Amino acid sequence: METSRRPGPAGDPPGHASELERLRDQLAKIAESVPGVICSYRLRADGSACFPFATAAGEDVWGISPSVVAEDAAPVFDRLHPDDAHRVGERIAEAARAGARWHDRFRYQHPAKGLRWLEGWSVPKTEPDGSVLWHGFVMDVTDQVAAEQALRDSDRRKSEFLAVLSHELRNPLAPIRDGLYLLDRMPPGSPQAARAREVIHRQTDHLARLVDDLLDVTRISRGKMQLRRERLELRELVRRTCDDHRPAFEQRGIELRIALPAGAVWVDADATRLAQVLGNLLQNAAKFTGEGGHVGVSASTGPGEVQLRVADDGIGLAPELVPRLFEPFVQAENGQARTHGGLGLGLALVKGLVELHGGSVRAQSAGRDRGATFTVTLPQASAPAPRASPPAARPAAARTLTVLVIEDNLDAARTVADLLELDGHRVVIATDGRSGIARAREAKPDFVLCDVGLPDVDGYEVARTLRADPALASTRLVALSGYAQPEDKERARAAGFDAHLAKPAPFDELHALLAGAP
Repeated sequence: METSRRPGPAGDPPGHASELERLRDQLAKIAESVPGVICSYRLRADGSACFPFATAAGEDVWGISPSVVAEDAAPVFDRLHPDDAHRVGERIAEAARAGARWHDRFRYQHPAKGLRWLEGWSVPKTEPDGSVLWHGFVMDVTDQVAAEQALRDSDRRKSEFLAVLSHELRNPLAPIRDGLYLLDRMPPGSPQAARAREVIHRQTDHLARLVDDLLDVTRISRGKMQLRRERLELRELVRRTCDDHRPAFEQRGIELRIALPAGAVWVDADATRLAQVLGNLLQNAAKFTGEGGHVGVSASTGPGEVQLRVADDGIGLAPELVPRLFEPFVQAENGQARTHGGLGLGLALVKGLVELHGGSVRAQSAGRDRGATFTVTLPQASAPAPRASPPAARPAAARTLTVLVIEDNLDAARTVADLLELDGHRVVIATDGRSGIARAREAKPDFVLCDVGLPDVDGYEVARTLRADPALASTRLVALSGYAQPEDKERARAAGFDAHLAKPAPFDELHALLAGAP
């Protein structure tokens, strides 16, 4: 059976017309899928120009119907940005003279969309009538340009942040070094030695906070931060946190006021992290409020939510800064970004921690020198059921223990050993995993403090090896690590550690663990 075919033009083979239609249909579909307008551009010998062919996308890209520019390209060129129009014309003329490929990116005033970025590519061909005809396409790259600029801005902010980080880390190192110099030369009981010790304590605490902020921002950005939620009475947490920070306000001559509801305010939150949120906002307010100023902390409840506010009458915020205030690295770039000292990560941490709690935070200011208000909104929780208080723990009697410290940083190992020996314990030191395993089998310690990041085998492998040795079954193993998230502690437990301490290990926690050793 034969298939009937529509006859084509005279002289064409059978089926030629239907084949042309099929090709046109394919080209139309391709044109529709291209993110821009496929077009031909003709530069006539007399200098006039037109777009003799353009796909329907031209109306979206140019905001002008292709039929309008089929005879005259002026309506398109008239909308080029004044700073770009001359350059675009010069590059087209040069491409025509050289017969070279044309490519350019330029700004275009779209009739409906406003200022846009367009980018075009085409290849020229000289026609018999002396005109030059390009075939190519033009696309809207506004979003791409914005993304590229955002990447450049982010890279610049990170570079500036690293410069600030270097400065902020050096600041406490100088008084620490000077304090050590004084301690080497002053009598132990002298006022100068006492002041030097106080300075070293303050500056090491400051360094620890800087490192903690860096680690917290990294954990939040990677989704590694986990909360230890419990039912909290917000008023008590606010009072306690304000009391902790009150000396800083008194030292600066700033009045700290608290206004809280009469009734209990319950939230489901991580107490440590929520105190960190309020503490960062209080530190921020103290930095940017002058002597004689006022900072107010208040709480209120609404339908299903709790609002916590920290308001100051300090230097205020520039309007252009407010939308970017909670972004990491932004604050380090501008003195108005409320970063008089510190890394400028405090508000980024506030936002990250509040959002982990299912809440939000916003900043408001009437402008410079008009103060600022930060409002944290959290879901409200119901009051918990009453529960009996656990019996008080009985303190364990102190006794002498054999402690093995496995730490590749010899200074850190020796310092911990000195502290433990002050309490009368016997201490053995190993500086890598394999020697640590060998020393454990020799000394049969009561207690092992093991760094996780060792140069040969890691601390987890050390723990698994020691746990497999029946002779060390009663030895307590404690991991030391710069990471202290719940997943880090769980990994330590899975390897055989009895406990996990974050570096630098708080000595009171270490004392408690030693007191519980069998």
